Amino acid sequence: MVEYPESFSKLIFGLHALTRKLIASLDYENFLLQLIKFVLKEGKGDVVVAFLEEKQDYLYFSSRGDIDKRVEQEILTKIKSLYFKLKNKKISVELKKDILHLTGSKIEKIESNFFLPLFGKEKGEIIGLIYFGAQEKNAFDPEDIQFYYALAEHTSFALSLLKDLLDEESKRLKVIFSELPYGMVLFEEGGKIIVNNELGEKLLTLFCKRDMEKCYQSIGPYSWDFLLSRGEQGVELEAEEKVFVRIKCKEVIYRQKKAYLVVLEDISRAKEVEKQMIGQERLAAVGKLAAGIAHDFNNILNIIMGYAELVKRDSNLSSKSYERLNVLVEQSERAAALIRQILDFSRKSMLNRSLLSLVSFIKEQVKFFQRIFPANIQFKLQILEENLIVKADLASLQQVINNIVINSRDAMPEGGTITITLDRVETTDQERLHYIMPGGKWAKIEIMDTGKGIPQEVLPHIFEPFFTTKEVGQGTGLGLAQAYGVIKQHDGFIFARSKEGQGTVMTIYLPLYEKKEPRSEELKEEAIIQGQGELVLVVDDDPDFLDFLALLLKDLNFETITAQDATEAMDKFLRYQKQISLVISDLVLPDQSGLDFLSKVLLLKPDLKTLLISGYASPEIKDPELKEKIYFLSKPFGLKTISFVLRKILLNP
Repeated sequence: MVEYPESFSKLIFGLHALTRKLIASLDYENFLLQLIKFVLKEGKGDVVVAFLEEKQDYLYFSSRGDIDKRVEQEILTKIKSLYFKLKNKKISVELKKDILHLTGSKIEKIESNFFLPLFGKEKGEIIGLIYFGAQEKNAFDPEDIQFYYALAEHTSFALSLLKDLLDEESKRLKVIFSELPYGMVLFEEGGKIIVNNELGEKLLTLFCKRDMEKCYQSIGPYSWDFLLSRGEQGVELEAEEKVFVRIKCKEVIYRQKKAYLVVLEDISRAKEVEKQMIGQERLAAVGKLAAGIAHDFNNILNIIMGYAELVKRDSNLSSKSYERLNVLVEQSERAAALIRQILDFSRKSMLNRSLLSLVSFIKEQVKFFQRIFPANIQFKLQILEENLIVKADLASLQQVINNIVINSRDAMPEGGTITITLDRVETTDQERLHYIMPGGKWAKIEIMDTGKGIPQEVLPHIFEPFFTTKEVGQGTGLGLAQAYGVIKQHDGFIFARSKEGQGTVMTIYLPLYEKKEPRSEELKEEAIIQGQGELVLVVDDDPDFLDFLALLLKDLNFETITAQDATEAMDKFLRYQKQISLVISDLVLPDQSGLDFLSKVLLLKPDLKTLLISGYASPEIKDPELKEKIYFLSKPFGLKTISFVLRKILLNP
């Protein structure tokens, strides 16, 4: 240690008190500025400059004389140059012996000057310089130089301690940042990065070509001032394809100085969920509208088809008129099939589910396609799991596969390959295959083609009804809409991915069924069965359909009472309760649901026979006893079907 003359004791004690206070502030800039002021006040020099490599822009100049900018710049340039010469030579010096040999060259208006290195912890490690200059010749006597030696030694020790404290604080801050689920980058004013976490670096460099400091003052198209003005709302930017980042910028105080904290959040998943949810909501809205339209069409078709069948029963009808009525019935049935597609999309069609082996089912489908498709369409079947049992409506699932494969064929006019893959997947709610798809055990059907692909702007709309990119007359736009509705009605999911020129992949997930259950009994229609004069209460809010159904029942030898809402129906039921053998009600009534109405009349007459009819799917009936008593028939229905169902209901004990 250097021994100091007694005349400098107060200065040394003052310096010691100052540095202890400044170390506590954890701030390089404040430390050096206060140090320079102290030296100018207590020492003889006119110019003092401090430079630290730790912060290369921390080069501080202060003087009490009239030093113009040109001279100031000359001093700063020489100090930087000298520092890096010393650094590169890795000179190992002791202040007291060698420092006088480090004097600088002649500087205008500066007659006396010398430099003192600031040392780090390692031997010979130079971390900075302090320059002292005076306008007088021989301004610094040996006692002054001895004081500056002490100053440099004391400052070196204090800076090492300060660096340790700052490093420790930065480590603690980095640990805190690393635990956060957001990207964090803390900038000091001027653009230097104080600390950041790994996620912050990853996200911010997406906008700054791998150099985070380039993002200071602007990120993407947004200026720093704009980012600050957005506050907690922040901005959302697409960094790369399907990579979205929410960015917030806040002005904070760090180490008693202004700083800027940039918070970055990867919202790609949230954006994808939002996109899928918007798509689901749009499809649900379209489905609701389509279902309403389909229900009304079913009533109209049922009336047309029913009256045509009634007229066909006239024995005086000419053969030519009979054939024309046959055409009318056939076309009505075609229209009904089209309506069923709309109802499939809206998930309101009737399903007759039974246990089904997907492997056997798909093998049969592939054999069928290979027989009817042209030779330039090749099929590949990949079965990665043999035991895939689902509870499904066979006809509906066939229609789904047909619709998808036909689309693939049409996308490959010059030929290509359709690959169908079957597999089993099992996920949890935490590890989902798709954001809107819950965890569980799933059978996976993947249908991939090598066709022309689907444009990205078209892809979100492919499941919408009546949406098609085919030429007029080549498609109804209902194929994929129907597929979507059927799969949803099976509690499954269907997804599409595609790129133009690279083909399309349609993926279906159906819940695996692992219980043993007998197959459901199918309804078999036979010849038209006449009634025995039973009294039937018929309830429907459509007067035309009500008249038609009453006439049809009369032709089948039933007596009828009609009502257009549940209130009127209840009044008539109470009046003719003993005589009524059967109540037929539409599902949708103006004042309450047909299901609720039938539930009430069954409480009054438990042995009553009931039939619920609708253009929608059968409603879910949770009460098992009620479920046994209420039959369901989907509109539109033919004469044979209604006669058979009525006889089955009435004969059932």
